[in-house]
Amino acid sequence: IAGNAYEDSGITTNYNGTTYVAGGVYTQSMTSVISAAASASTSAGAPSGTAGMTAQGGSINVTSSSNSIVIKAVQNASENVLNISALSLANGSITFDDNGYTNAKFIINVTGGFSIGSNAVIKGINGAGADDIIFNIEGTNTNAVSLTGNSSTSIIGTILAPQRNVNIGGGGSLTGA
Repeated sequence: IAGNAYEDSGITTNYNGTTYVAGGVYTQSMTSVISAAASASTSAGAPSGTAGMTAQGGSINVTSSSNSIVIKAVQNASENVLNISALSLANGSITFDDNGYTNAKFIINVTGGFSIGSNAVIKGINGAGADDIIFNIEGTNTNAVSLTGNSSTSIIGTILAPQRNVNIGGGGSLTGA
């Protein structure tokens, strides 16, 4: 973790020597932050899926280094909303492409499992950056959010999962929040 880690006073964290926090680890009441995150998740999940987006309504599963998916913006200066049931990425890549639009934003609403593993890469091209991508993992589904990559794992975007357990470990980088 390149910055600070903020933890609610009611959680248990086990760093096991595998997670490095460059800043500080702060324990505090996160009630207002959790409420704001839940509200943001509800807002992100409200819009209908954008017609023409890849895998709309399905799932994304990439498990081979020879596989990659490109998700292209289909409208300008607005949210490009992709509603999927699950996302599983290991040994492959997902590329977000502004597709010639200025300030295109991507919201990926995931209702089921969300797993990023070893050698996974999520990147942007043609102007798509970390600030333009939100992975909104909705609901209290029993599937945890799993971010267990290795040193080759590199992902960009914001991961919003206010009602899910999140497992982090293994290494890699996240540019975003």
